[in-house]
Amino acid sequence: MRKSVLKLGVIICIAFVVSVTLVAMTLPQIHQTLFVSYFTTLNLITVLFTWQDKSAAIKGMPRISELRFYVLACCGGWPGSYLIQQIRRHKTQKQPFRTIFWICSWLNIIVCLVLLTLYNPALFITHTN
Repeated sequence: MRKSVLKLGVIICIAFVVSVTLVAMTLPQIHQTLFVSYFTTLNLITVLFTWQDKSAAIKGMPRISELRFYVLACCGGWPGSYLIQQIRRHKTQKQPFRTIFWICSWLNIIVCLVLLTLYNPALFITHTN
């Protein structure tokens, strides 16, 4: 089961990266750079936070609040968080964290799709001759 969950998560992460790329392609050059830089930086920060939280859990030290992980997921940091959670086996079984985390992740995906639709509606309109 663990391998299938990891596969599904990786597929969703790839779909997200593709949607971010599509949104970025519809933007002017300067906005493309900012957009891609934003998501890259946010995911790196999220990976570091998740790594640090796992290390703190192992050492019995103060932890990072789950609310921060939810906010990062809503803002687009969920792919990095998900992948590092699987690699370090961190919060992979904890409920309701998993459910709320995925709700936040899907909210981010929906916002990205809405932005994609607003910035380039031609991607979703089919022309028949």
